[in-house]
Amino acid sequence: PAVVMQQRGFAKKTGKGNAHGAVLNEDIRAKEVRLVHEGETRIVPLKIAIKRAKDASMDLVCVAPEANPVVCKIMDFHKERYQKKLSQKSSEQERKKRTIGGVKEIKMKGLIESHDLGVKASKIHEALMKLHPVKVKVTTNYRMLQKRPACLDELPERIFQILEDQGTAYTVSRQFRLQNSLEIVLMPLKPS
Repeated sequence: PAVVMQQRGFAKKTGKGNAHGAVLNEDIRAKEVRLVHEGETRIVPLKIAIKRAKDASMDLVCVAPEANPVVCKIMDFHKERYQKKLSQKSSEQERKKRTIGGVKEIKMKGLIESHDLGVKASKIHEALMKLHPVKVKVTTNYRMLQKRPACLDELPERIFQILEDQGTAYTVSRQFRLQNSLEIVLMPLKPS
C-alpha cells in the first residue's frame, strides 16, 4: 500500500511504503535540512546531507518532520532499530517478570518423598527471599488418603520445619483443607 505523508517538508510518497515508519535518505522531501551529526548542528541542502550520510556509510533519517527546516540525523538506522527492538524486548521481559512475580505457586502430591519435599521447600524459600507470596497446593487422590490418612495433616509441619531450618522469615496467611487437597499461602516477612 502507498504511504502518504502530508507533513511540512514531505511530498506524497507512492509505491512500496515504509514498514518501519521512518523517512530515510531520498524519501525526504525538503530543500534544506537541519543536519545533526557528531554533536554538530547546521542547516545544509538536502543533497549535501545525503552525500555526507552515504560517505559515512550510514542513513539520513528524518527525526523531526514538523520542524522548519526538517531535522535529520546521520545514523545507521537499521542498527538503531535493531537495538531499540532488543531494549524493548528486554524491558518487556523485565516487566513480565515483575507482573507475573506476584504469587508464586508450588504444587506437590500428598505422598512426597523427603528429598523431593526438600527441593520444593528450597523453591519456596527462594520465592520468599525475593519477597513473593507463595501458594502451596497439595493434592492427593482418594486411594492415597485410604493408605495414609494423615498425609495432608503432616505435610505442612514438614514444610514449616524445613523452612525454619533454612532460616526463612514468613507468616502463614491462609491454610485450608478440602477433602483431598490442601492449600497454604505463605507471606514473606521483610528483613529488618
